Amino acid sequence: MFLSNRRAPGLTFSSNVKPEPPPQSIMVFLKHFDTYKQTLLGAGKIYMLRTSKVGDLIPIVNERMHFPASTNLKLYEVRSASRPGIRPVV
Repeated sequence: MFLSNRRAPGLTFSSNVKPEPPPQSIMVFLKHFDTYKQTLLGAGKIYMLRTSKVGDLIPIVNERMHFPASTNLKLYEVRSASRPGIRPVV
């Protein structure tokens, strides 16, 4: 993608324009549960290819949460209302 800082006359740019997600991708909501404070923090969302592995999330989560890159994580899947429960995935 090429972005220029020169503007054409009459053309305005909006920071609200969001890129299209890649084909064959899914949206993953990232959340952090603090076991000591018993609080849940939303850490954003990302798009991942359907063929990605769950472990591919670890460096992304570590960066987003400002954790050291070597931090081990426990990842869980939160199930939908039609399939209730929480289960570990890594």
